[in-house]
Amino acid sequence: MLPGAAVFYGSEFNPGGIIWMWVGFAVLMGAPWALLCSPSPRTLAWAIPTCFVLTSIPPIALVSVANPLTSAGVLMPRMSWFGIIATIGLATFMGLRPRYGVLAWSVLFGIACLIYRPAPSHSNWQGIDTQFGGAGINLPDPLSEYRNAQFIQRAALASQANVVVFPETSVHRWNSSTDLFWGPQLRLLQKRGKTILIGADVSIPGGTAYKNVVIIRGDAATGQFQQRVPLPVAMWKPGAPDSVPLNLYGPGTLQIGHERAAILVCYEQLLVWPVLTSMAERPTVLVGLANDYWAKDTIIPAIQHSCLEAWAKLFDIPLVKAVNF
Repeated sequence: MLPGAAVFYGSEFNPGGIIWMWVGFAVLMGAPWALLCSPSPRTLAWAIPTCFVLTSIPPIALVSVANPLTSAGVLMPRMSWFGIIATIGLATFMGLRPRYGVLAWSVLFGIACLIYRPAPSHSNWQGIDTQFGGAGINLPDPLSEYRNAQFIQRAALASQANVVVFPETSVHRWNSSTDLFWGPQLRLLQKRGKTILIGADVSIPGGTAYKNVVIIRGDAATGQFQQRVPLPVAMWKPGAPDSVPLNLYGPGTLQIGHERAAILVCYEQLLVWPVLTSMAERPTVLVGLANDYWAKDTIIPAIQHSCLEAWAKLFDIPLVKAVNF
């Protein structure tokens, strides 16, 4: 978090504030375990499942990064909702009988490694990574924005896929003027039977606040999908005039042609709640968008990818992802 925040905030970087945020996240995630668990087996039998539930639903779920429930995709691939329940049961068993629990975990992991075969990639969908970099809390350079738009348009036209996905905030602000500028290329894409998903910001009238969204344009669908859980402190800042709003109970999937896509934008990929609410809508493809230029020299992008892969394995659906570095 420290090196990433230093890049993102630039001259306004405050290491003390970032450390306090890390401590706050850790305390919130650990509080249910500290308050409910005890050495008593009778207590552990109900406390461990309860802690899993409390850390996977709001409000704690908003900061429950790298929740251990994510391991369900590694331990029990293709098991869907049963895999989640079984993982909680296994964790409870490990708390009650540690020696036998570790043995059961090892056996399950070994079987999963031997029998699991990943879901085939979706030939009609493609995620394209970019090297746009970023400007942190500063406004982007208009010339760079223009070049980025040209790259996206050329890459979408050159792709063999029908649905092409580009990373979070590939476009700084999408508005009616953006639609006009992109108009000729969008009509050409539609004529060729293509649809593009582009991460972008959309201003909220009356102030400096904005929504972090995925813009959908093309043959299969047109519209926008709003991120549900923006990154606390950096994006979601309750009471601040430039806060990205929390959209906790917004839709978790989007119909694009014949597919129902579960869309996870950046920070949401590290949480459990957005994933589970999306999977409840029975998606057929998992789509992850992220803007990780500020974290490209850290392990954060690898962690995001591992989480996405785990969920795709658990629910046995193809994964499409696009990341900006």
